Amino acid sequence: MPSLRALDLETTSADPETARIWQVATDEQEWIVNPGVPIPDEIKVLCHIDAEMDERIAAAPSWPDIEAEVLEHLRDCAALVTQNGIKFDMPVLASPLHADFRARDLPPVIDVRVLAFEAWPDIGSHKVGDLELTGHKLVNVALHLELVTAEEVLTFAHDARLDCRLALRVYDRLPAKWTASLERLLA
Repeated sequence: MPSLRALDLETTSADPETARIWQVATDEQEWIVNPGVPIPDEIKVLCHIDAEMDERIAAAPSWPDIEAEVLEHLRDCAALVTQNGIKFDMPVLASPLHADFRARDLPPVIDVRVLAFEAWPDIGSHKVGDLELTGHKLVNVALHLELVTAEEVLTFAHDARLDCRLALRVYDRLPAKWTASLERLLA
């Protein structure tokens, strides 16, 4: 089987054109990045950034200081498994704010959210405390597939390392004929 690596970003915004990276993770490694701008309060709440993590981010290297290391880490795999890579992660990496990053040198992207929508089109909603999960959010797919419990969902919310692990677990549950076809293409 070709080598797959998960990739996820956490950023200062949901807009790929203005988002600045503060966390990059694969299933094997994590980088905390100083985005060069304050992280908005709503992102801090969403991503559970406490005072200690805020200090880590402020003291972290900037994107230009780590981008070569990240690229080198990503180049040695056949494909990147993402949970929203096509609509968000790749556009962020290709944005003018990260213009020096050679996103074109990255392996192909397999977006498990897109594939999950095709594999399980009738995923319903799940209630986790006061949170209503609908549609094809990665955690909703994982709940549907019983890969996580409702209690575990809260720990997976917006942490790039955990999202990477979850993306690979969802990929492993995709129909075998799909993954076999993808892996033949990547070989």
